[in-house]
Amino acid sequence: MRLARWIAGTAVVLAVSWSGYWVMATHALNRGLTECGNEILRETTSAESQLTATVFQRSCGATSPFAQVVSVRRSGSQFDGDNRDRWVFVIEGQPDIRLTWAGPARLNLGYGVGGGRITRQATTWDGIIIAYE
Repeated sequence: MRLARWIAGTAVVLAVSWSGYWVMATHALNRGLTECGNEILRETTSAESQLTATVFQRSCGATSPFAQVVSVRRSGSQFDGDNRDRWVFVIEGQPDIRLTWAGPARLNLGYGVGGGRITRQATTWDGIIIAYE
């Protein structure tokens, strides 16, 4: 009798644990980047109108910190905040980010207080020099 209860109890615990695992795993796989929100804060286009640099705020839910991201793209192409190949600078928090084009292939980038850990700081992107002030 005890053995049968133990087996039944163990089976229930395993079934609940296994189903909980699959629910969490499926949620994590389906989540991807679709739950992140991107809010464009400002954009600046190079003098030759060849390139556009975008500062946007990225939020991926209550358990993730806000991040300020700078992405660069060819002018005329659509902004895509999920395209990480275009990200040149990422900082946690909400600092004021300043962008100025100092020539056809040089982007000057500065930021103020309110920022935290920098998670990406590229010095070049597709032949463009990125200088930090």
